[in-house]
Amino acid sequence: MSTNSFMSKRGSRGFTMIELMIAMLIGILLLGPLAVILANNSQTRYELENSLGQIQNARYALQVLGDDLGNAGFGVSDNITFGPVLTSLPDSCNSTEDILDDEVYQQFQFPVQGIDNLAEPPEDCTHMDNFPVCNDVEGDDVLPCNDLLVIRRASTCAVGEPQCDDFDDEIPHIQHRACGSGPSAFSIIDSDGSVFTERLPPCSAETPIPAPIYRLQNRVYYIAANNDPGDGIPTLKRIDLDGGSVALAAGIEHLHFEYGVDTNDDGQPEKYAHAGLLTIDEWKDVVAVRIYLVARNLQTSGGPIHNRSYDLGQETVEPSNGAFKRQVYSTTVRLNNIAGPRE
Repeated sequence: MSTNSFMSKRGSRGFTMIELMIAMLIGILLLGPLAVILANNSQTRYELENSLGQIQNARYALQVLGDDLGNAGFGVSDNITFGPVLTSLPDSCNSTEDILDDEVYQQFQFPVQGIDNLAEPPEDCTHMDNFPVCNDVEGDDVLPCNDLLVIRRASTCAVGEPQCDDFDDEIPHIQHRACGSGPSAFSIIDSDGSVFTERLPPCSAETPIPAPIYRLQNRVYYIAANNDPGDGIPTLKRIDLDGGSVALAAGIEHLHFEYGVDTNDDGQPEKYAHAGLLTIDEWKDVVAVRIYLVARNLQTSGGPIHNRSYDLGQETVEPSNGAFKRQVYSTTVRLNNIAGPRE
C-alpha cells in the first residue's frame, strides 16, 4: 500500500464526538449574543411603535380641539336675536328633541363653555348615560376627574357644498340676511327649511342668488373610559348636536382646560382660570383656551413602573397604573371669532 493511499483513508474517517461537542459549544456561544440582540431589537421596536402611536394620537387630539376652538362662534354674528339674556350657564348638551327650544338659540351667546373635573355625566348630558339617540353611550363611559368642553358655532361649509352635510330638519341652521336693512337685516335661525328664502346681493328678484345656509353645531368633548366597550383604553370623544358619539383619539387619559378672559375688551386675555372660577359674564369674554392633556401608550411597557405626577397648568394628576408610558402635551388656542372683532 502506498503512503498516499494510507493518508487518504485516514483523512476521511470524519469528526470525533468531542470535536462535534466543541463545535456545538462554539455555535451556542455565538448564537447566544445574537439572540439577545434580536430580542432587544424587538423590544425596542415595540416601545418605539408604542411611543409613535402615543405622539400621533396626542397631536391629533390637540389638532381637533384647536381647529374647533379656532372656529368657536363662527357664523353667529351680533345681529342675531337670542331672546332673553341668560342669567345662568346653559345646559352643556342638547338632544335632537330639544333643538327647537329658544334656549338652544340662547346658548350661542356662549361659544365656549366648560366643566371642571367631571365626576359623572351632567344631568343635562343624557347623551353620556345610555341615551338612545347617542348610540347608547353608557354612563360609566365617562372617565372621572377630567374636564368637559363645549364648542358652539356654525359649520364652516354651507349646505349643498361638496363634502358638507345636507339640510337636516331636526337640527337648527342659520342664514344671514344680506338684503334689506333694519330689523329685516337680522339673521335667521330655524330648523324649517322653508323659512330660508334670503338672497345675496344684488338682491335681484329676477335672478336671485340664494344666501348660504349653515348648520349650527353644539359639540361636547370629554374623556371616555373606553374606546370600544370594555377595552379600558381612555379615549377623547365628541358628542354632536345630532346625538352621535364619535371616538377621536385613543390613549388620551387626562384633559384639562384653562380659559383666557379679556377683561378690558382689547382681544387679549388678561387672566387664565379654570371653568369653576369663571362667572357667567366672564364666559362671554373668553378669547383663548389653554389645552393640557396626558397621553399614554396603548400597550404596557416592559420596563420599570412609572409612578409620576403630571403638571397640567393649575392642576396635577397622578395616574394609578404606572405600567404605561405617558407624556404631557399642551397648546394655547386663540378664539379668532371672539378676539378678532375686539382688536
